[in-house]
Order: sequence, then C-alpha cells, then structure tokens
Amino acid sequence: MLFNLIEGEIKDMPVDSEYRTKFNKSSMELAGMGERVLGFCHSFLDKEKFPKGFAFDNEEVNFPLDELTFVGLMAMIDPPRANVPEAVAKCKSAGIKVIMVTGDHPSQPLPSPRTLA
Repeated sequence: MLFNLIEGEIKDMPVDSEYRTKFNKSSMELAGMGERVLGFCHSFLDKEKFPKGFAFDNEEVNFPLDELTFVGLMAMIDPPRANVPEAVAKCKSAGIKVIMVTGDHPSQPLPSPRTLA
C-alpha cells in the first residue's frame, strides 16, 4: 500500500507497474547524483503486543515486517569521512598503492579520488 499527499489530502495509491517504473527511475536518478537514497515505511502496531518501551530487536526481529505502508524516499549527501584524505596522503607518502573499494549501489558514483587524495 502507498499513500500520496496531494493537495493536503492523503490518498491511497495503487502500487502498479507505472508507479514502480517512476519509483525506480527516481531512486536511480538520485543515486546517480551521488546521493544516499533511503525508503521509509510505517505500520500501526497493536498496543497490547507492543506497549510503550517495547524492546525492538532488529537482529532477531521481534516485530512484523509485512503489511508496511511506503511513505516516501529521502536522499542525502554521504561524503567520505573527514579523515580519509589525510589517511590516503599518508599511505601514498609511505609508498602504499591506494585502491578504493565500495559496497555502494552500482548506480551511485564513487567519490572522486581527487577529493580523497
């Protein structure tokens, strides 16, 4: 299920192939600009089963992960850590060949090696 805020109203929107195409295009476009893209969902939980102060465990999941409602995407800049350029420079000065490895999404460009050196 998907809700879309249009003109101050919340409307239930079908998740059809047209929506999926637009969603994928948007997320790939944002990732392609170097943005970290996060999706957000929500679900209403039973107050009896999940009272205030309930200890949610995301290692051994103890809460439902189905029947979620997608509420949107958020994109943010995820720059390299501040100490990376200095660490790369030290390695180079010590004669170490620096190779960049990333686990990011394939569409997300790597940080420019020039900004890291």
